[in-house]
Amino acid sequence: MTDETRPAGRPRVEIGWLLLGPGLGTARQPMIAAAEEVMTRLSRLFPGFDWRHEIVERGEMHKERAIEPVMLLDEAEIVRTRRRLDYVFVLTTQDLVAYTRPATHAVLSHAFGAAIISTARLVDGNFDAERMSARIVALAMNLFGRLNGLAPDTGGAMGPFDRPRDLDTLSAEDYSREDTEHLSEVLADVADLRVEETEAGHSGALAFYARALWVNRRALPRGILRMRPWEFPLRFNRLTTAAASALAVLMMTAESWDVALRLPVSTVVATSLAALIATSGWVLKSQRLLARPGERGLMEQRVVSNTSVAAAVGIGMAVTYLAVFGASLLMALVFFGDALLGSWVSGDFTENFARVRMAGFCAALSLGIGALGASFEPYGYFRQVTFIDDEL
Repeated sequence: MTDETRPAGRPRVEIGWLLLGPGLGTARQPMIAAAEEVMTRLSRLFPGFDWRHEIVERGEMHKERAIEPVMLLDEAEIVRTRRRLDYVFVLTTQDLVAYTRPATHAVLSHAFGAAIISTARLVDGNFDAERMSARIVALAMNLFGRLNGLAPDTGGAMGPFDRPRDLDTLSAEDYSREDTEHLSEVLADVADLRVEETEAGHSGALAFYARALWVNRRALPRGILRMRPWEFPLRFNRLTTAAASALAVLMMTAESWDVALRLPVSTVVATSLAALIATSGWVLKSQRLLARPGERGLMEQRVVSNTSVAAAVGIGMAVTYLAVFGASLLMALVFFGDALLGSWVSGDFTENFARVRMAGFCAALSLGIGALGASFEPYGYFRQVTFIDDEL
């Protein structure tokens, strides 16, 4: 979408609907009807915007019974990038792999500006096209509100949803007046020209990044917080287990103490910083968390997404480092007294910060081992934690 193609009057908002599944079959018409109904409702609720939509059908792409949501996000990103869309809804007939719930009917990702709805469990018993369509509409309206910052379970279209039959009471609901006003403000920003559509879009990569981050300076912190990087040590078990195992070995090895006690504080600090940078880069690369420039070059949404992810991973690794550092220091103070160290190591363990240096040294090395352990996380799980904001 270029400046010349935008309407002179109402700002344009474009939504893509990607229909996926091995043989859409009977679900195809309810999906299309639901997409049309959602667009009709949005046009009625927000007449100040020029609403456009595209429906893309792709049948036999993933034949697994249950599919990783992040794989569908990749498909959504391709469609969104090529067609210059603001949002993408993925409707699939397949089950979604669930990580936080017994069964997942939908997921949303602010980083991708996308939501995924699975119709596999939306209707129990005999197939009912009308009911399926109505439930897709209710779920899509709820997800659209969440994507744009509305709080869940606040009433109207944003009412509580635990089971598919709860959607029957939401299917006829619209957004409340307060929610409508909030969405109007958000949509005005969404409909603005993207950086790639302005003169800055023809500048160098550094200038493009600077402009994109400045324009999204308020959204960037929210994107980082949504990823909850402070929970990384708890959510990535293999990373934490590998780091803890390395810590235990290092603390119980006399040679580790000898090396650490001979290192100046500046070297320990430099080693720790290098470990943070190296492990963050390794995780970003090995888990394929950064989107590469596509065939259309740099894009504002990708710049913001990449920056948010890189910052979140960096913060998450820093939190892991601090956790390991704290555990190491506690062990050094409680279990490694002067008498033991005097008979064990040759370094000067009585000087100030000796145990702190040991803790920093162990934390840096343990973080590196932990990053290698992160490589053994199940496929898609790291990206699931990073990109998926919520499962419904």
